[in-house]
Amino acid sequence: MKKIKISEDQISRNDGKIIISLPVNKTISGYNTRENKCKKPFVADIDGRLYLLHPINIISSENGEFIFIEAEMPDRTMNYAEIIGWQIKCARKEAGLTCEELADRAHVRAKTVYITESGKANMKIDLICTLAEALNMDVTLTPME
Repeated sequence: MKKIKISEDQISRNDGKIIISLPVNKTISGYNTRENKCKKPFVADIDGRLYLLHPINIISSENGEFIFIEAEMPDRTMNYAEIIGWQIKCARKEAGLTCEELADRAHVRAKTVYITESGKANMKIDLICTLAEALNMDVTLTPME
């Protein structure tokens, strides 16, 4: 569930929607090549800003080398809670853990893990550090440029 880095030359815009052109070899979480559908939203890095994109339609190019993803352009970038939740979810999946298994390791409830990963609530820093520690991750703060 990695972010997809997208440059401006891969995007065309039309009526609040965007169409992203990607080579077929780029993997998007939840993309089913047989059905040519993406059932889940994915994180896109557009010019250093993270957006959660919800695909509407996916079309393959005639030569089969590219896919064109139509999505609604969000009105905002991901907030800090969403970014941290996404990073924890990526690390949990990479470690091969379920939410319940991470909750057991961190000595919290599974619902706490679900809420944290969704980014719908601002979590306390000690909870974020506890979950990160259970995933063998470091939490570091760096100055903004």
